[in-house]
Amino acid sequence: FGRRKVILIVTTGIFIAGFITAVSPNLPFYIFMRLTVAAMVMGGYVGTFVLAMELATTNQRSHVGMIYIFPWALGYMVLPGIAYFVRDWQWLQAALTLPAVGLVSYFWFLPESPRWLIMEGRHSEALKLLQNAAKFQ
Repeated sequence: FGRRKVILIVTTGIFIAGFITAVSPNLPFYIFMRLTVAAMVMGGYVGTFVLAMELATTNQRSHVGMIYIFPWALGYMVLPGIAYFVRDWQWLQAALTLPAVGLVSYFWFLPESPRWLIMEGRHSEALKLLQNAAKFQ
């Protein structure tokens, strides 16, 4: 499958399920959709974190991990401000889902996992990817 494809699937799923959550007709369906979004977010988080660690050198991994978690912390800090201005829960859900559009469009710039490429026998692509990653060291 590859991490890249999994990231695309869960990001698209977050986008779709997030907007379905915003139009939930009742509480049980809302809860189900929120759990669906949460599961997809965690799947995307794990996939992107592992990909980031695979692309970083061993010396860079702790820094990459700290930088990687920063947007999550920033999101939690900004959320109350957004909720203050967007009082309706449905509009708030839609507003919080909107950034997924940007993440889906980022997919075309996201590299595949070098480990997955090697396991699939695509050695030249893996080598090229690792050479590009080595330039940033």
